[in-house]
Amino acid sequence: MVDSIGIAHNHMHRGGVMNNEAWGKPRDRQRWPGPHGNGLWTQEIYYHLLNCGLRLPPSAGSASGVLPNPVGYNRLYVRVEGELTYEKWFDRFRSGQVFVSNGPLLRCQANRELPGHVFKAAAGEQIPLRIEAMLDSRDPVATVEIIKNGHLERSVPVASLNFRESSATSRSRKAAGSWSGPSPKRQRHFASPPPGRLRRSRINRAPDQQRVRPVLS
Repeated sequence: MVDSIGIAHNHMHRGGVMNNEAWGKPRDRQRWPGPHGNGLWTQEIYYHLLNCGLRLPPSAGSASGVLPNPVGYNRLYVRVEGELTYEKWFDRFRSGQVFVSNGPLLRCQANRELPGHVFKAAAGEQIPLRIEAMLDSRDPVATVEIIKNGHLERSVPVASLNFRESSATSRSRKAAGSWSGPSPKRQRHFASPPPGRLRRSRINRAPDQQRVRPVLS
């Protein structure tokens, strides 16, 4: 078993969004209005848990057969080297070597390390991070965002990135950038599908182990 938080969940449908919190805590609709609000509120809750020091991996679910989603619409990707086995898949999931999506594919590395890696440093030391990303999407993509301690650190318009040569299709793009700082960073991006839908992907990035402290937020 793996404890995780479903951030691409069954309120996100292929044809729209269930724009309420059902049996969950209602969101502040002044802060999170419109069809994207439920998804952003879900992320906010997840970031609060991470800031408390709870290293829970993200996950996804579609409720296919109950809600209007095909199997695998909201999905979880786990990195497994070598032979794929049930035990290795869950072990990598548990360690956070994952990303979730309901459309676009966002693959990132930080200093050539995959999601779930823990950076270690002495107290007061900063670790420069070079983040490299490859993105495939059928929908137009507006921004790639860097999240720090649950808050937006940087929003990068995709149109402004200096893409390297695509290795797959015309919709595949590569970009790289450098950031330096002591705090956990995570990457997410939002596609621009037809109105009333939310499509995004999110990469799990573990923090520096020597500096993990609860953060009030």
